[in-house]
Amino acid sequence: MIAPRVERGTPARRIAFIPSMGSILAMTTLAALRQQTGSDCQRVLSHTRGNRNRLLNFFIIMPTPIISAQQAQREWEQYPLIDPTDIEFVAYTAHVETALRIIEDKNIRAGLVYDDSRLKRYRTVVTWFSPNVWAPGSRYGNIAFKVPFEQLYSDFPKTYWVETAEYAVAAPRIFFSTTENKRLIAYDPDSDDGPWKQSPRHGHQRNGDICLEILVEGDVKYADVTEIEFYTHHPTYCSERRSKGRQCRNVGDRRAKAGGQFMCGLIGRKLSLGQVPVHKGSTEDAWSWVANKLTGYTADANASLSASSRRALVRSLMNLIYLEDEAGAASLARLFRSTEQLVETAREVLQAQFTQVPDTDD
Repeated sequence: MIAPRVERGTPARRIAFIPSMGSILAMTTLAALRQQTGSDCQRVLSHTRGNRNRLLNFFIIMPTPIISAQQAQREWEQYPLIDPTDIEFVAYTAHVETALRIIEDKNIRAGLVYDDSRLKRYRTVVTWFSPNVWAPGSRYGNIAFKVPFEQLYSDFPKTYWVETAEYAVAAPRIFFSTTENKRLIAYDPDSDDGPWKQSPRHGHQRNGDICLEILVEGDVKYADVTEIEFYTHHPTYCSERRSKGRQCRNVGDRRAKAGGQFMCGLIGRKLSLGQVPVHKGSTEDAWSWVANKLTGYTADANASLSASSRRALVRSLMNLIYLEDEAGAASLARLFRSTEQLVETAREVLQAQFTQVPDTDD
């Protein structure tokens, strides 16, 4: 470990870094740094240049509140519980590729806070949940992993006020954790008059006029997911453009198309949903998209395949649909005797994972 040597009265620019002599030296150094004011700390950081990250590591373990309790209270009291809406579930919404990775890992992986949040400077990693459904479409993808709110609150019982993101609709943010956080001001849904309240009579409720965001510290287990639902993607905005600077293949996609691609990718990769069901309406819409896609291919009336061969071929064909390889998918479709045989084989394969896929198409 490297620790800074601070001499009394020495300008910040002359702080040097020497090898640590152990935990006693580190603790002495931290005590010295604690005497610095906020402006002194900024000056130290600005003059240490190459050693900036090392010095920052010491400040990270000396937390001070980001805002005062009075300011936090003033902020959350702007959004009292008017037009109360029950909170039964919250959802982590992801793009199709990320959703498939979640299924494969059996884990919803936390990521760095990347916008102008107060938490950004501390490189906090969170998973983003919300009870909201966006009318024009979600900015965060098409595949929603829904978790009972009471379960999430039970797993992460320490709750703190973060801020309000100033979008077209205000988005108050509350931080869920398992540990004490001295940077943030605690938020108590039993007593604090803010956008989320809890009571024995009404359970969990939120202000229905705002977009509540729950920032969970760390990963969330896939085992906590009780349902998957498909959403429409926003026609213009996408979180991946902002956080990763890349184009999104699903911008503007209706839930039927994205859900169909999710189905195809899952079958093509031989992944399993486990015991998690998919919302009935979402399943029906996605199946309709898959069936229409398959019907558009040309089959060969002379082809003859066993049932097991047809199922294996359909899995490969679905993977090509997910990869948007139209030529490859069309080539495999020609190996079926008819498009009806192709569609029925796909139905059989999908029903093993998506129980809500209908037996017949009306």
